[in-house]
Amino acid sequence: MLASYAEAAPILYSGAKLYFDNVAVLKLFLQQVSDTQRDLIRTIHLEWASLLWFDIGCPGERAAYLRDYWQPVCKALTSMRSLRNLRICIRPPKAPILGRQTCDMEYLEPLRDIKAQNFVLEV
Repeated sequence: MLASYAEAAPILYSGAKLYFDNVAVLKLFLQQVSDTQRDLIRTIHLEWASLLWFDIGCPGERAAYLRDYWQPVCKALTSMRSLRNLRICIRPPKAPILGRQTCDMEYLEPLRDIKAQNFVLEV
C-alpha cells in the first residue's frame, strides 16, 4: 500500500487544483504534507474573505494573524518549486464594512518573492 501511494503521489499532487477559502486551513495543509509532496503542487487558489485585510479589528489581532498565519503561508508558497499557478483573491466578508477598504503593504510584502509563473492577486 505504501509503495502505491509513493507511486501515485506525484500524479495526485501535481495534477490537483487545490482550492482554499481560509488561510489557517491552507497553513495546516502546507504543514501536513511533506516537503517532497509540497514541491509537486502546481496550482493553488485561495479565496479569502477577511476583515483583517480591510482594517477592521484591533491592531494586535491583525499583527498576530499576520505573524501566525499569513507570513508562514507566504513563506511556504515562496519555497514551492513546482508552483505554476497561484491565484489569491481577497474579498471583504458578506457583512457591512465599517472601516477603510484598503490593504496595507505589510500584507502584500510577503507575496513579493512568489515564483509562480502565473500569479494573480485580486484585492
